[in-house]
Amino acid sequence: MSDNIAQDLYTQDLTRAGDLLAKAPWKRLAVLGDSHAAGIREVVQGYPDKSWFDWLSESLLLSQPGLRAKNFGQKGLLAREVRARQVKPALEFEPDLAVVLCGGNDLLRGSFDGVAAELDQIVRPLRESGATVVTMGLFDITRSGLLPDEFKPPLKAQLDELYAIVGGVAERNGTLHIDFGTHPAAAQDDVYASDFQHLTTRGHAVVASATVVRLSEQN
Repeated sequence: MSDNIAQDLYTQDLTRAGDLLAKAPWKRLAVLGDSHAAGIREVVQGYPDKSWFDWLSESLLLSQPGLRAKNFGQKGLLAREVRARQVKPALEFEPDLAVVLCGGNDLLRGSFDGVAAELDQIVRPLRESGATVVTMGLFDITRSGLLPDEFKPPLKAQLDELYAIVGGVAERNGTLHIDFGTHPAAAQDDVYASDFQHLTTRGHAVVASATVVRLSEQN
């Protein structure tokens, strides 16, 4: 594991993932969503070329050597497409732990019509099957120094709307929710890829570290 991971305040928990997840019961991990779920990333120096899914799978393997993990994430999907294409095969995989991460493409499209209902229809069947479900809010790039000030208010309004939608889904369905919009790393430029839509390998490590900690609270 790189020195950067160990020294970075927001990724160093990955160095003790084995201890944090020592009692983790999960044996089948499924991920549903868009490119953020799929692990699209930009490599930055000092952080291994791994997605948050890679980090999380490796961390869970420390306590569950027989772990099976499958990532159904696909680039470019709207929430309704995630529901239509991924829920059935994910349920057939029979996960006891699932991560749902989508909505960013609906934000780019400029409309959240029906997104809450679509997310409910993704999360609810997973919860009803007995799976622990993790939901996440995107990092708030408007807190960084990457965007011109005039672009920040409209984007912030859209992000806040998406946060409210995903937060509502989490509350209704009893998920483990992680709010990356308020995470301190959201204000740091180097978590964002140069396309301003995805994350760097540091950003993925931050997501993985926070997820490991959140799951450890359920042990």
